[in-house]
Amino acid sequence: QFPENNPDDHIYVDGGALLNYPIMTFDEYGVNDETLGFTLVQGDRFGVESDLGFGTFRLWAESLYETIKKVQLNLLNMQAEHRNRTVMIDVGQISPIDFEIDEEQKEWLIDRGRTATEDFLKLYDYRQSFRYRVARTVRRVVRGFRED
Repeated sequence: QFPENNPDDHIYVDGGALLNYPIMTFDEYGVNDETLGFTLVQGDRFGVESDLGFGTFRLWAESLYETIKKVQLNLLNMQAEHRNRTVMIDVGQISPIDFEIDEEQKEWLIDRGRTATEDFLKLYDYRQSFRYRVARTVRRVVRGFRED
């Protein structure tokens, strides 16, 4: 699949750079409520760089990545069907492409993920019970109308 059978002679972009959270992949017949997604949310780690001079490729790549993530997060937040099945993990100022984090940072990230997941599941349980109560009430009302 590589041009001239040489994978080291070209630059490739992973599809994740363009759509890093494809939760809709599991939605073959509408929204799949059994799908639970996880996404990393960062604070404003990167400001707008007005001058990315020669030799700043890493900063440019990080800025591009963060820009794409912010656009995707905004799209996610606008679509309730995705937001309601997504655990958003706040990773603070740690970049998802920083592969040199120390043990303390790793433990902190694990704790953040655990806490975000527990908080999401508590809210999910409430949503499920709320939906159940509403559906039960509607059924009772409909039965009441049928009896009249």
